Amino acid sequence: MLLSERSAVALIPREPMLAWVQGLDPEAAVTLAELEREPNVYLLPTAENQAGLEELLLELAEPLFVKELEAWSSDEDAWPQDRSATALSRWFRLVHYVRVFDAVPDDPMFDDSEVLHAR
Repeated sequence: MLLSERSAVALIPREPMLAWVQGLDPEAAVTLAELEREPNVYLLPTAENQAGLEELLLELAEPLFVKELEAWSSDEDAWPQDRSATALSRWFRLVHYVRVFDAVPDDPMFDDSEVLHAR
């Protein structure tokens, strides 16, 4: 297994996310347990330690938050106004992974031959 050049974070929904999802469709019978079952995991730039990962999350909080909201509604008016790192940590339990290993090194995630290079 190869150590990847990435860190990762899993965003596990909390009660505010559940309340927002239920508010989109009051008849939806989604539960917190269902939301928690398959959290999204995001690859991030490499972080040397927990402090570095937390610094990255300050930068990436809004795009991560938006990605989670888009999964449920494309109506930006329905999204919460506050999409800061503080709000993200209220809406999601963040599980950080400083080291991410690639268990399939013979099948790389990215093929450099397909990358377009600016000239």
